[in-house]
Amino acid sequence: MSWCVMKEIEAKEKCCRVYAEINLDEIVHNAELLRRMMPAGEKFVAVVKADAYGHGAPQVSAALAGVADAYAVATVEEALQLRKKGTGKPIYTLGFMPSYRIADAVKNKIRLTVYERKFAEKASRVASEIGLTAEMHIKIDTGMRRIGFEPNDASVDEIEKISRLPNVRLEGIFTHLARADERDKAPSDRQVALFREMIEKLAARGIKFPLTHCENSAAIMDCGYHGFSAARAGVALYGMFPSNQLNDMELDLRPALQLKSRVVYVKKIAPSTPVGYGGTFVTTRPTTLATIPVGYADGYPRALSNKGSVVIRGKKAPIAGNICMDQLMADVTDIEGVEDGDEATLIGESGGEKITADEIARLAGTINYEITCGISKRVPRIFFKEGKFCGCEDYFED
Repeated sequence: MSWCVMKEIEAKEKCCRVYAEINLDEIVHNAELLRRMMPAGEKFVAVVKADAYGHGAPQVSAALAGVADAYAVATVEEALQLRKKGTGKPIYTLGFMPSYRIADAVKNKIRLTVYERKFAEKASRVASEIGLTAEMHIKIDTGMRRIGFEPNDASVDEIEKISRLPNVRLEGIFTHLARADERDKAPSDRQVALFREMIEKLAARGIKFPLTHCENSAAIMDCGYHGFSAARAGVALYGMFPSNQLNDMELDLRPALQLKSRVVYVKKIAPSTPVGYGGTFVTTRPTTLATIPVGYADGYPRALSNKGSVVIRGKKAPIAGNICMDQLMADVTDIEGVEDGDEATLIGESGGEKITADEIARLAGTINYEITCGISKRVPRIFFKEGKFCGCEDYFED
């Protein structure tokens, strides 16, 4: 038995309650596929915020080292985690940054998103005090209505003032497309036109940006915009389509995450027996229930109560009753021989049956990447590369 196999067995035994299997090869495949769809010369920015959409940011970033030119996160804490793990490439924070974190960002060469002059002035002061340069990306709000300078002349004036601040370098300018995942591209086209106009107005004042970026996964896949220097790939990296409107694209995106647990208890109950909190499921026949130690505190949506299913012994077993915080029950009456220790697949494929994040999202009334982002820190991640076990992230381990 090889060392990798022994370590895989050890990790799965240690994480036997529930764990997520992450196939890093599939993430690299998806990244390479997306990169080939981008115009030549564009930099590839891998979005690894929210722990790489629940897939493990340090491990995913390391796996993408040969594909990604830079990484994007949401918070300074996420960026610092990557720096501590040895990531030396540029890291962009895409949103709000509290003032007390500016020094940490500047010292670690983490790029700041700027959408107000007062924040840029604060960053300039902090950078001057520590004798370093704050590298900034200007955010333009072309239609998301979240954060960003309005695309108008008053904003051009503000950005020009920012460009003159000491210890500041305007490395990039970007916007975010609100509806690129729709078939109708007119709204995205309008946003891109506004963004280009702002870039041109700033250039006319002598302000030019090494990096200009607006494309997200959906835009890379389905818009074909040209003339920018970088693109940000997020959800598609992890093998999920950005929306149902793009699901019919002939694109070999490969899901990288499986969520697995095991049966820990099997019991037989009589007809007309209520099951779980509120008795929302009542048996209509002699029924065999399997208890699985996964609940909504692990990120498995309570909205799947009496709607979802798990795969046991290659067959789907419907969830019976309300999903609890830490456990759920599945009806295994029609699955022969279920016993303690049997693997239970909540997301992924087993024995020819498959449950996808898209299916769970549809039943829960949400989107696929909320499902993977929501898998909690109680769930260890087990990583595979080149078909072999390559590590385990247990968030509660010292």
